[in-house]
Amino acid sequence: MQKRIKLPLNFYQPNIFLSTLFILYSGGMFVIFALLARIVATDNIPLVARIPLMIICLLGAQQGLHLLGFVAHDGFHFSLYPNKYVSVFASIFFSSMIVGWPAIGYALVHPTHHRYTNQSQDPDRQIYVKYKSVWQRMFLARLAINRQNVRHTFDVLLGRSLPDYYARLPFNQQMIRVFAVVNILTLIFWLSIYIAITIFDPLTGIIGILLPHLLSIGISGFRFYVEHAETGIGPFCNSRTRTSWLMSILYFFNNYHLEHHLYPSVPCYKLPMVHRLLKEQGIYEQASSPIEKGLFSDFSFMMAKLTDAP
Repeated sequence: MQKRIKLPLNFYQPNIFLSTLFILYSGGMFVIFALLARIVATDNIPLVARIPLMIICLLGAQQGLHLLGFVAHDGFHFSLYPNKYVSVFASIFFSSMIVGWPAIGYALVHPTHHRYTNQSQDPDRQIYVKYKSVWQRMFLARLAINRQNVRHTFDVLLGRSLPDYYARLPFNQQMIRVFAVVNILTLIFWLSIYIAITIFDPLTGIIGILLPHLLSIGISGFRFYVEHAETGIGPFCNSRTRTSWLMSILYFFNNYHLEHHLYPSVPCYKLPMVHRLLKEQGIYEQASSPIEKGLFSDFSFMMAKLTDAP
């Protein structure tokens, strides 16, 4: 089995400017494209042009929401900021822009996904493997994961005993409960803003908030399959990287998923450096790692079979 190489220390060090840019890029993509969708909807643009423009704007807004989930992901990998508490609180606050998605609930099981990727103990795989059709994967998979995240959050908040698959985060139980309280409060904060906007301007609420959220449920639901379907067990083969430059723009380098699984503490914007280093050493070729170069090759994995767990 191919062994992981030791990375230079600077690969692991978060860059405050780039991490802040990542957060602003994610939230800004959601807000700006949501506003553009609202403008296009009522503008005197011919219908033949308005429809494709609306689709582009809504897809952009949902991708911003999608990226805010990655902000939470990186925050709980402690790769946003040098201070782990700043990383966590920043990720909770901004990812709470996603209605009904508590980051702390996600963080409690995500390390277990890393430890048992594609295996029967992988809590993500246990849910995603149930969905076979395109419609189930679009409309049910992500909702099932979200329900799990909400349940985990209230387990911590109410002091319930935690199942074995809960990860042991590097905080005491009292601090984790503080995170859960803050997460619920920030979710309420952003939801209150959305409700106020919708009361003031119902069309903005529907087009700029509701529709991007609905789209993000379907599109983000596919991502696990694109990243893990028909990959293997163990390092260098248990996740898929997509090297298209457009994917790098859309995902702020979180498309380098294999590299993330190899080195979870490396900030997302440094993953291309990891990719180049491993490629130069011929490691991907030796391990037959799943690397996809084409933009549209992703679609072939949307309905691919998940690996049979041992």
